[in-house]
Amino acid sequence: MPCVDKHFLDSGAFSQRAKSRVFKKKEHKSEWDYYKTDAFKEYRRKYVKFLKKHSSIIDYYANIDAIGNDKLSYENQKWLEKKGLSPVPVVHFDPKRNMRYLQKYIDEGHRLIGLGGMVIRGSQLKATEDWLDCCFSIAKKYSDLKFHGFGITKHELLVKYPWFSTDSTTWIKRGAFGEILVPRLINKKFIFCRDNVEGIAKLVQPYIFAVSEEHSRIKSVEQRMLKEGKFKKEALVRVKKSKRSRILERVSRGQEKNILTWLEYIGVDANKLATDNAERVKANLRFFYEFAKALPQRPWPLTIFFSGGGAEEYIDKAISIMMSFYPSRNKPEQRLLNLYTYKTQNTYTVNYEIKM
Repeated sequence: MPCVDKHFLDSGAFSQRAKSRVFKKKEHKSEWDYYKTDAFKEYRRKYVKFLKKHSSIIDYYANIDAIGNDKLSYENQKWLEKKGLSPVPVVHFDPKRNMRYLQKYIDEGHRLIGLGGMVIRGSQLKATEDWLDCCFSIAKKYSDLKFHGFGITKHELLVKYPWFSTDSTTWIKRGAFGEILVPRLINKKFIFCRDNVEGIAKLVQPYIFAVSEEHSRIKSVEQRMLKEGKFKKEALVRVKKSKRSRILERVSRGQEKNILTWLEYIGVDANKLATDNAERVKANLRFFYEFAKALPQRPWPLTIFFSGGGAEEYIDKAISIMMSFYPSRNKPEQRLLNLYTYKTQNTYTVNYEIKM
């Protein structure tokens, strides 16, 4: 039975950055001046109060970093430490690869450090990888130095670097958009990555199948095929009623076998995928769990924290799905429920580690 095992609390730094930009536009001041306002100081005080109240059920929690300003982030880190807390410090992507604050945290004895502010698409991807190369090169000098990757959803980066942990909303957003992730079935085994000729682990790209009857890509394909008057094979899934059961169509026979074998393995009902978002979300959650287990031997196994952040509808779904994985190990139910409820009223994001 899956259950929630650990919590990593995000501080709401992204929401505070949004407020700093509104402040800049409204007050005609620097966005960094927002972090000196009474509003931010009150937010910081409430964060301290919340952490101390729920300390028994929060395993890790992040600094309230000022995204894009390592100096201010460091000042917030030291302020929280003076309040008796031990937040995970965070350094941000720097295209110039200035490692000053990363080294500063290491020298102060921190052995779990968050890496954030990364742009993992478009023209900045190469610069992001160069920066990560520098970070992990430094980490090689310290046998116990670990990194948490904030918002790491790109599978290639999960395979390439020996993260201690990451967090992601992909599991719930893909489901909400009508999609599931499916590993490739090769020689009767599900393959997530494999070594190349140099012995380096490389990603085997998973399938991304649209399974919802309302998915926009399915609708556009239907409209195009109707217009053209012909049927084309698509790497999409549609579930429809038949006399014997619901069946998959618009995929090759090999892909259909791949999908159905995977769904049977993870215990997800193919008949519900088209209309039940919860089933799609559970399928994606299980994909990432199995993905993490399949990574090559590293100093520590990768923990993927499943984030319930984002739009309110994602939060609600995340809460209900995660509560279905209750009881959480050695954590009182009522306090856990209070923690989830608090998230719907504030900008903190609860990230959950699931044990199968």
